[in-house]
Amino acid sequence: MGNRLRILSFGVNLGSVAWRNVEKPRLTLQYITLGTIFVQELTASSRSRLRSLLPAQKLVSMKFLASAQLLGAITSLGISSVIAQNGYQVPAGSPGFYHGNSTAKVTFDQYSLFLDDSRTLFLSGEFHPFRLPSPELWKDVLQKFKAAGLNGVSVYWHWGLTSPRKGVNRWTHHNDIVKFLKLCQEVGLLAIVRPGPYINAESSGGGLPAWLTNVPALARTNATLYRDAWHPYIKEFAELSAPFQYPNGPLIGIQSENEFSTSAFYNLPAAGLEYYMQDVIDTYRAGGLTKIPTTHNDNWPKGMYASGVGAVDLYGWDGYPALFDCRHPDTWPEMNTGGTCWGNLGTESIYSSYDYGAALREDRTITPKLGEIKLQSFFLHASPAYMTADRVGDGSQATGTAYSDSSEVYTTVWHDSKSGTNFYVVRQTSNAKITKTEFTLRVNSTVLGNNVVVPSSGVMALNGRESKVIVTDYSFGSSKLIFSTAEVLTWQTFDGIDYIYLYTNPTDSVEIVVQTSSVSSGNSTQSGFTITNKQKYTVISGSANRSSSIAAISIGKAVVLIADKAVALASWAPRVTSGKGVNYYTPSPQVAGVIITGPYFVRTASLKGSTLTLQGDINADTTIDIWGPSSIKTVTWNGKTVSVSRNSQLKSLRGKLQYNLGGNKVKIPDISKGRWKCIDNTPEISASFDDSTWVVANKTTTARPQQPYEGKYVLYGSEYGFHAGDLIWRGHFDGNATGVNLSIQTGFSGAMSVFINSKFLGSAQGSSEGWSGVDILNGNYTFTPDLLRKKGNVITVYHDNTGLASDYNKPRGVVGYKLLSTTGNDFTKWTVSGNVGGEYAPDDVRGQYNEGGWYYERIGAHLPGFDDSRWSTCTPYKGRDTAGITVYRTEFELDIPDDADVPLAFDFELDTAAYRSVIWVNGWQFGRFASTLGPQTSYPVPEGILDHQGKNEVVVTLWALNGTAKMKKFELNKRAVISSSKTSRIGLVDAPDWKDLRD
Repeated sequence: MGNRLRILSFGVNLGSVAWRNVEKPRLTLQYITLGTIFVQELTASSRSRLRSLLPAQKLVSMKFLASAQLLGAITSLGISSVIAQNGYQVPAGSPGFYHGNSTAKVTFDQYSLFLDDSRTLFLSGEFHPFRLPSPELWKDVLQKFKAAGLNGVSVYWHWGLTSPRKGVNRWTHHNDIVKFLKLCQEVGLLAIVRPGPYINAESSGGGLPAWLTNVPALARTNATLYRDAWHPYIKEFAELSAPFQYPNGPLIGIQSENEFSTSAFYNLPAAGLEYYMQDVIDTYRAGGLTKIPTTHNDNWPKGMYASGVGAVDLYGWDGYPALFDCRHPDTWPEMNTGGTCWGNLGTESIYSSYDYGAALREDRTITPKLGEIKLQSFFLHASPAYMTADRVGDGSQATGTAYSDSSEVYTTVWHDSKSGTNFYVVRQTSNAKITKTEFTLRVNSTVLGNNVVVPSSGVMALNGRESKVIVTDYSFGSSKLIFSTAEVLTWQTFDGIDYIYLYTNPTDSVEIVVQTSSVSSGNSTQSGFTITNKQKYTVISGSANRSSSIAAISIGKAVVLIADKAVALASWAPRVTSGKGVNYYTPSPQVAGVIITGPYFVRTASLKGSTLTLQGDINADTTIDIWGPSSIKTVTWNGKTVSVSRNSQLKSLRGKLQYNLGGNKVKIPDISKGRWKCIDNTPEISASFDDSTWVVANKTTTARPQQPYEGKYVLYGSEYGFHAGDLIWRGHFDGNATGVNLSIQTGFSGAMSVFINSKFLGSAQGSSEGWSGVDILNGNYTFTPDLLRKKGNVITVYHDNTGLASDYNKPRGVVGYKLLSTTGNDFTKWTVSGNVGGEYAPDDVRGQYNEGGWYYERIGAHLPGFDDSRWSTCTPYKGRDTAGITVYRTEFELDIPDDADVPLAFDFELDTAAYRSVIWVNGWQFGRFASTLGPQTSYPVPEGILDHQGKNEVVVTLWALNGTAKMKKFELNKRAVISSSKTSRIGLVDAPDWKDLRD
């Protein structure tokens, strides 16, 4: 029992993934998601439910159930499906991609993908390019993916950001799919793209454009008006992407919709969800995406679109074995590359950062999780037997087969019948255990025998929340690793010598059994390890707490590198090939490369003649060790020759890399000492303010599911073309009134402030907890006679918008109002201010999500080039004494060296005084801070949004909700100072300034 498609992704599951963090395991399922695979533990009842949900004819054997193949077929529009080998059925209308029954260059069977008829392990990471609106930095992110052993990237594309209004799609700047796919091809990363139409991704409206809320049709159905909306976007996406299908480019898969289910599941028999799904697939095919399989990510294993109308070529489902939690960034979260919900891009349940637990942080710095990904990626690519291994057993002392003598260890065994290799995945039975577990293991080996207890003396150990993959009969080159308590990182063959890199915790003893040729007789000691030569194999033994963090043991035609885990985490295995084809995208040991330890990051490597050319980054003086062919005589690092010499003990070339950015060589201005100007942002509170150019909010009906609670007029921002950002509402009335009741829907953790005739009435602030919280703010305010005028009274409401909910149904604005009056008096008129131009916003680069409708935004004070000479001199560090909104502006110069990568961030400090702030950098909204809510206090801003070699203009707002407020801290700080080989002098993203947009 146990075939499963080996397509793995760290797109939503990182660090301690794949075999970690599982409590009370039963059946291990590895499953495709986003064209990716994870390990999930299911109880027997869950397994039975999955089986009941999927068609019996799809379950060729329990192997398919246990492996999550279940790759469906459809009979659509009267076209019969095609049955391929092993029971797989080709969806109607699909060209077919089952290996052996297809001429496509991208195919698959029950074990893995094939590229050019070569079995290929696909390991991808998730990246949202639209969350990094400085496209010149995309390459840096992709190169870090590649260097970490990933050979693929999975990306969402955001329809709403691409399409400012119906029928208009802008495929430029951060929406440029062509640029992105070209970069993937240049770097050597395969790609799966996921354009939706719905993507979720914790983005505003789940990626559906906000203008769609005004289309009178149910989204994500086969409704004609909804199709009219999405079809041009999907069609254009397909046409733009089609030229990059493998082998002409990196594109190997296209996802249809996102976590989508059928009409029957949702109990919407008339909605035609399956036909909508099929229509999206057909649109991909009509647009030219005919050479790659379609995929789908069921939100859990329900069998949605594994068969029937709308079935995809490659079914799979999402998995979050450790769940994910935006509120608690240290709680085993799951994301590959962080990003920013800049410009009102996020949904209501998250804050500005989309960085929780990412292996690459929002600022592109490397975290320890990337090291964990490297350990697994390098190992899996070095282990072709993994791709065709079957699960042959699993269990603990309490259930299943007990391979270990410890009641705290659960073991899953995979066996490849072709090579004879065994993989023993060991982990604690509970992810709550954070202390060490010692154990022995029963293993099988053609050399050692069956049910052999290893190690032969002593024990192995798991640290808290750790797992290990122990192998037996593992081939590397012409040699074989019979058994090892140390884990495999990777291997390569140089000059006929097989090098295998093993690692373990320094507190663990080591026992390694190797079989190779040309072994000398007798026993010996090398680097503190005891080498015992036996008739069929050699045993390497080492005690715990070794004096050296890395050693090289020579045995005949093999060299065994044994390193502490910390050294392995700082190791890299770049390939030195270039071009295209499967070898360009797949970093297997059969592809020429080198092994390197030491640097913070090795970006690329190439070998020409005797010169090894390395590009990379360091953050300190670094000793570099290189294992490679003996032909290497010269090494360069970022264009400079490195003095290297042969290290006889380690069998490496060793050199020193000099870090030249220490001390305070990179200086960042103290913005608290800069020139600050300010202006009050609430001219609208005056009853005499002229709002005659504002939009009159006079609709009395809405087709939206959520109807107003009370009031004659519909006061939803999107009804008037204002879909994002802060809004202002002004309600006019004459005569007497005793008060007003207001209900403002802002999204979770939003806020509002209310004024009457220049007098402050009150503020309110929401909250959030997970996927719920307070998103409707209720205010019941009373008036005293001195606040009113006989004619021309005005209620002014300021509120922000924390993004449309991902379920897309909740409007933003005034969802209920009532003027309290003994005479039945009511508002005579409401007006609304939103972003300049609404759906026709003039900023074609930053897009329609970036701005709101507050005064400073309308006059363009946040834009570069704005003239603030008439503003007052004041600072946010002194703040204001009354409730209201002040806007502050400053400028500063940066002069960061060309060879330095210095991520910068604006940092706040939480406070008991309630205020809210929005950060603008050179016209880009790049963060929202709530002083009493948090949790985010640090807001990184990428190069390209900040000019690292020039002038920068920054605006920050101070919205005092109740009274006195000032910023205890607002600083520009360095996140890291890295000597880097990335592209230098990016400058600013080419975006319009004040003169372009407001003059």
